[in-house]
Amino acid sequence: MTNPAKVFHKNELIGIFLDMDSFEESSFPTPEEESFQVGLWSIVDRKVYEKHIHKTLTRTISNTAEFIFVLEGELKIHLYSSDNNFLKTVVLGPNNAFLQFQGGHEIVAESKTKFFEIKQGPYLGRDADKFTVK
Repeated sequence: MTNPAKVFHKNELIGIFLDMDSFEESSFPTPEEESFQVGLWSIVDRKVYEKHIHKTLTRTISNTAEFIFVLEGELKIHLYSSDNNFLKTVVLGPNNAFLQFQGGHEIVAESKTKFFEIKQGPYLGRDADKFTVK
């Protein structure tokens, strides 16, 4: 996959694959209107970022976005549309990430895989957050 590689279904952005070893410049590859943002920085020479405080701001989101990052091993993410149609499988190795905005997924972690996931909160429990599909 190219970096960043975007996965679409019917003009809807499902997610973005990121290879953290292959980007050369700093950017935010996520569209501004998405409810979850990822920034990538590639710093050659020392840089000091302006001191700042993020304002308290009420935001409304209607979906849960997930950022999955593989530290070691291999992870397969089988992607599904919001109406449960299989789209494709994304394979993540060390230093690869996938940010999913829409749809669903099934994750297969191979033996000796370490990864982490970040998503918006608060967590309201499994019944409020997701449903299992066959």
